[in-house]
Amino acid sequence: DFDYLVTPCATCTATIRKFWPAMIEAGAGGLTGEIQEKVLAASEKTRDINELLVDVLGVQAPAAPASGAKSLTYHDPCHLKKSLGISRQPRTVLAAAGDVNFAEMREPDRCCGMGGSFNLQHYGLSDKIGQKKLAAILETGADTVATGCPACMLQLTDLLSRGGHALAVKHPVEVYAEALQQRPGLQKPVDAQKPGNTDYDKATETYR
Repeated sequence: DFDYLVTPCATCTATIRKFWPAMIEAGAGGLTGEIQEKVLAASEKTRDINELLVDVLGVQAPAAPASGAKSLTYHDPCHLKKSLGISRQPRTVLAAAGDVNFAEMREPDRCCGMGGSFNLQHYGLSDKIGQKKLAAILETGADTVATGCPACMLQLTDLLSRGGHALAVKHPVEVYAEALQQRPGLQKPVDAQKPGNTDYDKATETYR
């Protein structure tokens, strides 16, 4: 048994939390009642890693906006923002890293064109969609673009590389982890405990 099923992938989170229950409701898969119950239980416990850090472990953005040498922007993955409504938490994780100037891009939740296997089957059209996202990223002047979806990371890396742009592409948790290593005094998840928060206690039992 487990308290949380955590994934850093927007598509995995959406699949387990939203699409699996929908498939069971539609009668797909031919699963037995017992297996269906286990799948639904796992679905309810599934959290995007940004959700876990912010909503369970209590990671917070600093009271005053950071002003650092690095500038950063964020792309909202379709499966995270549009399927699950998760957009605040990744930005909070990025803000918690501190020492960066955050620049919100135009239409941050506009599809980057990856679309799972869509990119593999329709590369030309995928690239046309992606070029609009690339333009929005470059307009920000950011050094780094973060996103909570590995597939989006592949698409953005390809777009930037082919365009000759030297921006880094990172997951919000990568940005936060690097900040923890470089700045030992930065708030760690275990330092953000909220008294009486049983969800926090469960999630950090092993972490401690």
